[in-house]
Amino acid sequence: GSGRVYDLEGNEGASSTDFSAITWTESLEKDDVAYYHTNSAGQVDMILLENVTGSCYVYGKINRYSGEEGINLGSGSMEAYNPAAVLTNSAGRSEKYLCAISSSSDRYVGIALTPSSSGYERVSQIRRLREAEGLDSGDFFLQDGVWYVEVKGSEFRVSDQVEIHLIDADMWLSGEDGLTSVLADGYDLTLYYDRAPEEGGQVRIIVAE
Repeated sequence: GSGRVYDLEGNEGASSTDFSAITWTESLEKDDVAYYHTNSAGQVDMILLENVTGSCYVYGKINRYSGEEGINLGSGSMEAYNPAAVLTNSAGRSEKYLCAISSSSDRYVGIALTPSSSGYERVSQIRRLREAEGLDSGDFFLQDGVWYVEVKGSEFRVSDQVEIHLIDADMWLSGEDGLTSVLADGYDLTLYYDRAPEEGGQVRIIVAE
C-alpha cells in the first residue's frame, strides 16, 4: 500500500525467491498475503506479502512540524502549510517528509515512505515501538552469527540494521559494529522492538546512556 516494493530483508525494489528471512513461523496467515498471481498452469508464481518482517520501515527518532514550520505547498500568494516530519538516525537527519499521521515528537519509531505528486516523500505509516528498559551488555549473546538479547525471559533477535542512539554524545551508530562498540563500553541500555518475538519481533533501536 505504500507504492513501493521491498524484499523480505528490506531492500527496496528487490524481490525474494524464498522465505528464509521469516524465521519465526513455517506458515503465514492469509491476511499476510496482499496479492498473488497464477500462471497459465494455475500455479502461483508471484506473492505480494504484507510487511511480515518489519524490514521495510526506516527506524529512528521522529520530530514533527506544523503550521509555518511544516511544508508550504501553496502557490503564488496562496500559502498552504502541510504537517511535516523528519527522522534522525545513523544516516543523519532526513529532509522534511509530508506527514499527516499523528505522532509525538522525540519518539523512536519506524516509518514507511511513499512518493507523492508534490515531489516530497510522504510518511504513509508510522510503526510505534515497544520499550524495554534496564538492560546491559550481559543480556546480549551471539548465536550462529546472530545477536540476541534476553528481555524478561524472552529472547529477541537484534536487527542486523539496528539503530543505536548514544544519548550523551547525541550520536548514532548502526549494525553489528555499532552494537559491539556499545556493549564493550558498559552503557545502560533501553531497547525498542516492533512486536513479540514469536511474531517475528526484532530490536530495531537501542538507546545507550
